[in-house]
Amino acid sequence: MDRLEAVLAGGARLVFLETPTNPTLDVFDIRAIARQAHVHGALLAVDNTFATPVNQRPLELGADLVTHSATKYLGGHSDLTAGVLLGARELLLPVWNGGRTSGR
Repeated sequence: MDRLEAVLAGGARLVFLETPTNPTLDVFDIRAIARQAHVHGALLAVDNTFATPVNQRPLELGADLVTHSATKYLGGHSDLTAGVLLGARELLLPVWNGGRTSGR
């Protein structure tokens, strides 16, 4: 966090974080980081796997993209392999089109 302002001022276009982190359970202030990133024109992406949408909803806190590993806590039984990417349509379209053309 101490270096975030300098990195953003240096031209970073994306901040990617996991909160709470696994395994240390460090927690970041998503709303504050989103605000800081957006001031610099950067996007905020949050890996919300550990918290799940039951406990935390990063899009509502200002994140632009959210990812979940549905294989872990959402699935719960290790009987599936899945992932979820959430965000605004214009941010997801390149990902969707790339996945469609590569067969994923």
